[in-house]
Amino acid sequence: MSVHTPTPVDSRPSRAIVLGGARSGKSTFAESQLAQCEVVTYVATSARNPDDPEWTERIRLHQQRRPESWRTAETLDVAAVLLDDDPSPVLVDCLGVWITRILDEVGAWNDEPGWRDGLRTRVGARGGGGRGAARRRGEGRGRGGARGP
Repeated sequence: MSVHTPTPVDSRPSRAIVLGGARSGKSTFAESQLAQCEVVTYVATSARNPDDPEWTERIRLHQQRRPESWRTAETLDVAAVLLDDDPSPVLVDCLGVWITRILDEVGAWNDEPGWRDGLRTRVGARGGGGRGAARRRGEGRGRGGARGP
């Protein structure tokens, strides 16, 4: 992962996308960019799976690492969080998992009838916000499906 240390977060709206391979430290890096912020909304796009103890542990470690003052929103409705009137920064973890889960839900992988309309309904008409940091899960690492804390 190439590391670039941007200017610390200030009151101006800004965006950052952190890219890298699976388990390369993207979440930790994105969190570090907002470490000086007392309140951050952390959007967790992954799904909990009680049948996967490794996954449960990864989620626990992610949660343990975040300051108690940060809020966690476990949702796929990223737009609603970004469009909220709350001025605090937003960290979306992870965009790859987010779109994968939505594509799962609308039946895109199986080319189910109407999946494109479902996708438009879920994300097509949404706007974007100007605050926060996001990380994108790496590709081609042998783990398919919607996995990412």
